[in-house]
Amino acid sequence: MESSKVSRRGFLKAAGTIAAALPFLRGTVPASAATTKAIGLASTHPVGRTKLYTSVSPSLFVTRTGTNSWVAFDNICTHAGAQMVLQGKQAFCRSHGATFNPATGKPTNNVARTALRSYPVSIRKGKIYVTV
Repeated sequence: MESSKVSRRGFLKAAGTIAAALPFLRGTVPASAATTKAIGLASTHPVGRTKLYTSVSPSLFVTRTGTNSWVAFDNICTHAGAQMVLQGKQAFCRSHGATFNPATGKPTNNVARTALRSYPVSIRKGKIYVTV
């Protein structure tokens, strides 16, 4: 029986390729593992308003960006991994002071560099649904 040995160089090359791909794989969920959850009523969520929904897991920031447009983002800081709070019109991490725009998920200061994970939102029969 022949054994195949991997050289140190080959191993490091493969490890580097995997490490380079990890940021792109972050937050990907197989379609079969995704579930859609009702989180609230659309009528109680005015345009331009962000609400933090903690009754679902993961907890989510949901912003109504227009009459028929919505966005949802994870409530986990991409810098410190801590849950955040709404402070004014920003998502704020109490661990290290990172702030994010809850309508775009993008960091708004230099503490965090990675945007928040987003989730699809749909409205059906007046209810807000998020697929997580």
